[in-house]
Amino acid sequence: MSVISVKLEVVPQLHGYATGGGLKSTNDSVTLTPYANANRYFKNWILPDGSTSTSNPLTFTATVNATYKVVFEQYAKVKVLQNPEGTVTGENFFVKKSDTVTLEATPITGFTFVGYFLNGNLLSSASSYSFKTGMDMDIEPRFTKADTGTTLTTVEHVPNFKVEVVTP
Repeated sequence: MSVISVKLEVVPQLHGYATGGGLKSTNDSVTLTPYANANRYFKNWILPDGSTSTSNPLTFTATVNATYKVVFEQYAKVKVLQNPEGTVTGENFFVKKSDTVTLEATPITGFTFVGYFLNGNLLSSASSYSFKTGMDMDIEPRFTKADTGTTLTTVEHVPNFKVEVVTP
């Protein structure tokens, strides 16, 4: 049996590490396991032929000297700023770039939802908002006092005398 070298490379460096590499005998079963550092996650392997795999762990039979690259990415933090005029589900968490984030706004009684804002720019005016992000975001939900729908009523009790009553 010959000796096979299974090398591991971390991309980008310092985002994590992997175990299972080293010198192996031909036809040995090899298991490579990635470990991400804080606020990072395993994305994929880049195999010696240039293809990718998301297997975790990655298991294969050693046949030739090869280098396996483990790729990590940093989570994006989605922070929803607090607003006493309503609540938003889906606040303050870390997400992968491939994940879909869904926020749901619920105004308190007497208020309506205006929209989700990022750096003063409107992202969506829908109370249910789904998106993907690769960056940290501080999202501001905005609410406004509800329009009470003022009603104008004319009451005629005395001939030639009208009283107008405004009902909130």
